[in-house]
Amino acid sequence: NDNFNRKSIYNITLNGKNDRLFLNEVLKNRNVEQAGLTSMPFGSNAAEYGVRANRNDENMRACYFAADNYFIDNMKLKIIAGANLPVSNSDSSGSFILVNEKAISSLHLGSAQEAIGKMIILNNTELRIAGVVKDFCYSNYQFEVQPVVMQFNPAEFHVLSVKTRDVVSQNAFKADMESIWKKMYPHDAMVASWYEK
Repeated sequence: NDNFNRKSIYNITLNGKNDRLFLNEVLKNRNVEQAGLTSMPFGSNAAEYGVRANRNDENMRACYFAADNYFIDNMKLKIIAGANLPVSNSDSSGSFILVNEKAISSLHLGSAQEAIGKMIILNNTELRIAGVVKDFCYSNYQFEVQPVVMQFNPAEFHVLSVKTRDVVSQNAFKADMESIWKKMYPHDAMVASWYEK
C-alpha cells in the first residue's frame, strides 16, 4: 500500500522554458481535473536536505520535495493537522512547508497539532510548518519512513502531475498533451508517462 494516489495521473517532465504557459494550456483540456507541480514524483529517490528545529541542533536528514498544493491534492495525502500549502500567489508561499509525522517526532515538536506554525531550519533557511501529513511510503527503496519536508519552490519544479478524469482514454489524452507540447516545443520530445504503469 503506497498510501498515495497513482490513479489517473499523467506525469510530464517540464521543459524549463515557459513552464507556466505550458501548464495553462494543459489546464484548458476538458479531461484535466487539475495539475500540480513537483520536483519529482514519489517512488523515486528523493533529494536529501539537512533539517533541524533550532540553530544549535545537529542536522537531521530529511527527504525533500518541492511541491504545490495541487500536487499534494493529486496524491491524496492525508493532512492530519493544519492545512495544505498556501496557493502560490504570494511571495511568502515558499516560506511554508508540509512535513510528515516522522519529521515531527524526530524534531521533537510535540503533537501534530502543536507543530503547526513552528519554525524549522532547512539547509539554513527558516520555514514555518503549515500542515502535517500522515506518514506515507514515498519511495520504493526506503524501508523505514524518513522525515519528509515539502515546500512550494518553483525553482525546483521539474514535473507536471496532471490529474485526469477517470474515464479518459489514455492514448487519446497522451495525443492531446503531445500536440500542446509540439506547438510550444517543436524541437524537443515530450517525456511523460502514466503513473500507474
